[in-house]
Amino acid sequence: MTSSSKKINRVVATAVFAAVAYLSMFFTPFRVDFLTFDIKDAVMTIGALYLGPIAGLCMSAVTALLEMVTISQTGLDGMIMNFLGSATFAVVASVIYTYRKSLKTAVLGLIAATLAMTAVMLAFNLIITPHFKGIPVQAVIDMIMPLLLPFNLLKGILNSALVMLLYKPVTTALRHTRLAVGDAHTGLNKNTVIISIVSLAVIAAALLFFFTQLGATV
Repeated sequence: MTSSSKKINRVVATAVFAAVAYLSMFFTPFRVDFLTFDIKDAVMTIGALYLGPIAGLCMSAVTALLEMVTISQTGLDGMIMNFLGSATFAVVASVIYTYRKSLKTAVLGLIAATLAMTAVMLAFNLIITPHFKGIPVQAVIDMIMPLLLPFNLLKGILNSALVMLLYKPVTTALRHTRLAVGDAHTGLNKNTVIISIVSLAVIAAALLFFFTQLGATV
């Protein structure tokens, strides 16, 4: 495969992941108060691990913009928050994983991504929500411990588990198409059964906490 073909395939693959991430927003599984959970961050992070952090940044920008002009009712502030959350999660995980592709760096990257995304969302909620919504800063501060902090941490954990569960089958499928962009990433190929079992257990635990402790609704 020539260099130009690889670049074209990378662009096409990025567009495919962005499209799937956008479509996934039509199937929001649950809400917690005014916050919604969807799997778009997991989709884009799988793409970013496979294609690199720049692709993750581009996917986050495109999906946030599409969401704002189509299905979102939160306006510019919602787009900014969506972009910041998705980009932080996908790019941080991808940067760490790309440095040395292995199961260990994949896990470390997802842990770092969860913590970074949570910190960014808390910080910008304090900045953006009062400015756009007219809500007092103290009211946002009062929401941090009971709602914003646990929601964003659990969102990152749940998306991380989904990435670990789906990364191998998704990228294996891509390598059997013309969208393969390079050498196989072997970092997540070992101990597949163990990874799947642990990921499913984490997903179940996170969902249980969402519904029993945070009062999530479908």
